[in-house]
Amino acid sequence: MAGTESLRERVARLEKEVADNRVLRRRVEDLTEQLAQILVAVEDKDHARVEELLAALRGPI
Repeated sequence: MAGTESLRERVARLEKEVADNRVLRRRVEDLTEQLAQILVAVEDKDHARVEELLAALRGPI
């Protein structure tokens, strides 16, 4: 099997990719929740809340 990925290496690589995808999926979920909160505040015309939420959104990115 010279020059080819062993089964153990492949499984390890796939497990890392799964873990990476979980992190990305969680981040998308968080951003979706933040966006929903912003849209509700915009609809309610709560400008102070919109600014607060946008500031929080800008922080971790």
